[in-house]
Amino acid sequence: MIREFVFETKAALLTQLEQDLLAQVKQVLASEGAASLLLSGGSTPGPVYEALGKTLDPLVQIALVDDRWVDVDHKGSNEALLKRCFPEHAIVGMKTPDATPQAAVAEVNQRYATLAQPFAVTVLGMGPDGHTASLFPNAHGLDAALAADASLCAAITAHPSAVTGELVDRMTLTLNGILNSRKLVLLITGQDKWDVYQKAKTADDVKLTPVSAVLQQQAVDLDVYWVA
Repeated sequence: MIREFVFETKAALLTQLEQDLLAQVKQVLASEGAASLLLSGGSTPGPVYEALGKTLDPLVQIALVDDRWVDVDHKGSNEALLKRCFPEHAIVGMKTPDATPQAAVAEVNQRYATLAQPFAVTVLGMGPDGHTASLFPNAHGLDAALAADASLCAAITAHPSAVTGELVDRMTLTLNGILNSRKLVLLITGQDKWDVYQKAKTADDVKLTPVSAVLQQQAVDLDVYWVA
């Protein structure tokens, strides 16, 4: 089921998102004794992560939804963002010393197997091209990442675009990995992305707008947070 939450201001959205994520993780931690929070990168959710980093129980496991294949000191590293925002937590990252993400798939899946599952909540973003996580349109590796028998994580090499920039090699949660969650959150800002989202809900070819695979599934509830 999709629930849509529309906000008047970005500040109101971020405040509500912080409260909802904290409540969800607390509930799972209290009932299960362990909880994992899967987070996407980007500047928009940064303030939410900073706030959660000050209030979230250090026992909660923090892991990435996806990451560019760059070292943690690179400005494009999502792992670096989470380490700044959650200094008291051990971050389960995706980057390894391997030259390519394809060579690291087995190791990264071993890391993610140690997380409390199903994940308490997974926070996704969406690009104007209809990608989510690093599931980019028609990317090399997309078929495998969308497959019904996929592992939690997969390697992706996207086609260069204004959205990807030059950093096209990625590690990402697969569709199975995304759906291995008690709740999904999709954060959208701007009218242009809202229009993409609306079309993706009924799109026929998920390879053209991979976020459609998440929007059209019926296994996990999805909360959509949007502000113009």
